[in-house]
Amino acid sequence: MEDNHYWPPKFNLRDSGLPYLASLVAIEIPSFPFTGKNEASMHLSKLLHDLTQGENPRANSFENRTVLAYAISGRERSKNYWGDRPLSEVLPQIKRIAEDLKNFKSLPQERQEYLEDFCTNLSNECVRHYDRFYSGQSRLAA
Repeated sequence: MEDNHYWPPKFNLRDSGLPYLASLVAIEIPSFPFTGKNEASMHLSKLLHDLTQGENPRANSFENRTVLAYAISGRERSKNYWGDRPLSEVLPQIKRIAEDLKNFKSLPQERQEYLEDFCTNLSNECVRHYDRFYSGQSRLAA
């Protein structure tokens, strides 16, 4: 039985269920051949897709864009990765990641590993952000 009652209804950095969901997806991707489960990745895909929609996408808020940028590159590589790139590239990359999470089963192993890394980074970055507001109350990070 999945713990989907912890899954957030929308992408919200202050929802402690978001790092839980991201870490669950990081586990779900490599274990799919054995479990056949992809509900968490489908839910995260929907949250990321919804985040990029509309005239003024919520992905463009400073907090969301910063957390997502760190999740894309990894905190330790972010300066090299984003050094010459504008943060406006976050939105198209998140759109691609949302699509890839939906179809990860058919992707090459290298891309699946990138998605695992992204989800692990997202979980960790969400916890960092969450802890700034609710120190000591986070449940899970990858």
